[in-house]
Amino acid sequence: MGRSGVVTYDMSVIIEHSDVLMPRAANLSWRVRLALLTICLLAVATVYITNQFLTTRFTQSTLQSAQLRLALYSGNMVSELQRNSIVPRLLASDAELIGALSSKDYQRTSQRLLSFVDEIGAAAILLLDSDGRVVGATDRNRLGENQSNLPHFVGAASASQTVFTTHKRGHRALRFCIFSAGSF
Repeated sequence: MGRSGVVTYDMSVIIEHSDVLMPRAANLSWRVRLALLTICLLAVATVYITNQFLTTRFTQSTLQSAQLRLALYSGNMVSELQRNSIVPRLLASDAELIGALSSKDYQRTSQRLLSFVDEIGAAAILLLDSDGRVVGATDRNRLGENQSNLPHFVGAASASQTVFTTHKRGHRALRFCIFSAGSF
């Protein structure tokens, strides 16, 4: 102890024994280094294998879900097409519409089509004569339109069976058309 009650240390002793107080990394044995390297490699391998397993599992889950939705949607689409395939047959066998087309008296055709829309649940129905002119429509503004050059009329006029067609109407809208052969 010094004069004022302060303990003094010999710094040369502390410097010589600093390795004992704080071991250097260079002094780690090869076994410790090997153990640390093994732990790091195991950690990397675990992360990699877990990632591969979970990615594969997620992909399979997503694929199964997509296949299920595809089956559901395609089943709904087929069901809807089958339900709507009756419409041309129903219209082609309606005596009032056949009489109107034969006599070219179209006064009540739009009213008759409106009654079918309520029963069927269709968005709209058009009745075209053999020249492609709209003679009956659920939207009366369409009466008199000439559709003889449109793809759905040309395809239906040349077909010998019921035809289902689609074509674009504007940027995103699609028009679905079902025609029954023999109704011309």
